[in-house]
Amino acid sequence: MSANNTRIRRIIADILYDSGPLTKEGVAKQLGSIKTIRAIPSPHSLASLLCKNIQIVSVGSAIVESAVGTKSKHLLYDINRKLIKSKDDLILTRSPTIMTPAEKRKSEKCKCGKIRVLPPKEEICLHCIRKE
Repeated sequence: MSANNTRIRRIIADILYDSGPLTKEGVAKQLGSIKTIRAIPSPHSLASLLCKNIQIVSVGSAIVESAVGTKSKHLLYDINRKLIKSKDDLILTRSPTIMTPAEKRKSEKCKCGKIRVLPPKEEICLHCIRKE
């Protein structure tokens, strides 16, 4: 995965945490307003980035009208709100593929087998804590 996609996946999680449920067009619009993004991914690439991020879930659909007047249903994506309760939880739930180098150095393997940054003074990951 390119470094740009890794950065974009982290930024998308932040956008969805702050903005709430959005379609991929809404996410693209938000990405366009961020100055550090060189190029906005295509709609297909963006859908792939949204689906592959374990922090993001589809929460329903929205009817979107195109420029010519046709209507279609588009998925709404949001952060997994059952798992992520605060902004700090975003770092604790990242997969190793989207961690920063500093986060990778701090990450450990949980009893469940996932590699995560563990919460302070805990021996299991946030996924296991919230399941209990």
